[in-house]
Amino acid sequence: MSNAKKMHIVFLSSWFPTGKEPFNGNFVIRHSEAVALYADVSFINVTSDPLSNKDGLDIAPGIYIIERKISQKIPKPLLPIVKLYYLWKLFKKAKKEKGKPDVIHSNVIFPGAFYAWFLKILTNTPFIVSEHWTGYLPESANKPGWFKLLLVKLLAKKASAVCPVSNHLKDAMMLCNIKANFRVVPNVVNTDLFNIKNKTAIKTGFQFLHVSSLIDTHKNISGLISAVKILSKNRKDFKLHIITCSRERNWEKIVDEQGLSCYVEFHYSYSPAQIASFFRETDAFVLFSNYETFGVVVIESFASGVPVISTNIKPIDELVNDERGKLIEVGNYKELARTMSDFIDACNRFNKDKIRKFATQNFSYESIGQQFLNIYKETIKLK
Repeated sequence: MSNAKKMHIVFLSSWFPTGKEPFNGNFVIRHSEAVALYADVSFINVTSDPLSNKDGLDIAPGIYIIERKISQKIPKPLLPIVKLYYLWKLFKKAKKEKGKPDVIHSNVIFPGAFYAWFLKILTNTPFIVSEHWTGYLPESANKPGWFKLLLVKLLAKKASAVCPVSNHLKDAMMLCNIKANFRVVPNVVNTDLFNIKNKTAIKTGFQFLHVSSLIDTHKNISGLISAVKILSKNRKDFKLHIITCSRERNWEKIVDEQGLSCYVEFHYSYSPAQIASFFRETDAFVLFSNYETFGVVVIESFASGVPVISTNIKPIDELVNDERGKLIEVGNYKELARTMSDFIDACNRFNKDKIRKFATQNFSYESIGQQFLNIYKETIKLK
């Protein structure tokens, strides 16, 4: 496809990486990179937080990111109006630089689709929404209030398509009586960045990895630490590396108080390239969540040829099987400890190449980018 025939897609997101939260919505960046294989992509972002370190995000050079920082002192009732005004200005700048946008691709219905809807009214540009939020799940502790849910229902109807990242999330949204043109498109993994390479570092013992926000109600970090405590009583030949950008709860202190500092090591605010490097040095990835909408870290692990130990939750149960890891009971940290021990004893039982092949066939940039391209074409036809 020549540049003259490429569509121009404008991304905007409710979540975007900042200096404070470098992982916030980084999966949205990955979606935009997948789309950039087939279309011109602009990404507009207005924030009152410190702007992101784009170099640290390893964003593909083809993504045209335009950001505007606004004051943190703006009164809350005025904030949506101010953000809309500057998003409109950035939209016009993207139009000037890249040509008239064909579709706005919003991420997370609230509040992102609110701004996408108004930009549609102002510019006659249709919009779609990718949805990632866990709040719709029945088991989530962070459910939307009645007013927010009312707005979500309205915005979902205004979108040309709503694209949950899993069938599980779509079903949960439908149970909330959200009506939309649902088109499931999963998250994406950069299979060039997350890959199989020979280990470059000499490490002692079996290496486990966990990457998350460390929100306990969601990720069950306390249960993960309890499993490590049990495992440490029976063997010493392992280490759990935890990568996060969150310091809201002092998990390091908790680990130290339990005498586990020699078994658990924390790493903060690592870039995607650095995380990919950790995966290449990892023997198994551990996810002990109570619920998930997708689990990007799982497909990053697979792209790196690394098997996964995960709780038996949707939609992870559709990804992990005996060839790619092990599913365990939710909340059962004793079973987690036994499974981690089993992995150490049978560290060579998994075929790294087969694990990676599953990721490249189902979640590569080429696959996901083409799915979005087809949705954009349908959206333009229905305009």
